Amino acid sequence: AIIDLNVSSKATDVSVWWYTNSSGNVNSTSKTLGNNFTGLTWNEGYNSVIIYMNDTSANINSSYVNFTVDTKLPNIYLDSPVNNSNYSSANININASAVDSGTGVRTYWYSNNSGTTNRTFTPNVTLTWDEGNNFIFVWVNDTAGNRNYTSANFTVDTKLPNIYLDSPVN
Repeated sequence: AIIDLNVSSKATDVSVWWYTNSSGNVNSTSKTLGNNFTGLTWNEGYNSVIIYMNDTSANINSSYVNFTVDTKLPNIYLDSPVNNSNYSSANININASAVDSGTGVRTYWYSNNSGTTNRTFTPNVTLTWDEGNNFIFVWVNDTAGNRNYTSANFTVDTKLPNIYLDSPVN
């Protein structure tokens, strides 16, 4: 991820500033205050930056910031309803799960048939579905705001089949 490092100070006698990354292996060249480091590439996951300032009297101070870069989508799995399946009950469980290697799963939500209404839910909730063809989208997002979704098309048929006996005649 590209993240800029913007630094300021209330001190008026700062001569230069520089930074080092989490591992200490990347040390920047110094810059004068007001000139920021732009276009820096940071690793996916946890990052720590130590910022150093040197004033005109050769006093050095430091401060740090920790942050997480999470650009990966969470993986979402829909175990129920099963895509292209038939159900003889209108009460069907939304059995979904998600895994996020970054900041963690935050919210699940779904939209049924019309797609116009989204509802948040806790996975493994039972809902009553309409007779006939149904469609569900299930979304998940992580705490960094990355979203992913999956969907399923399924049929609810709760009507018993009609039996017509042609022979023998009653």
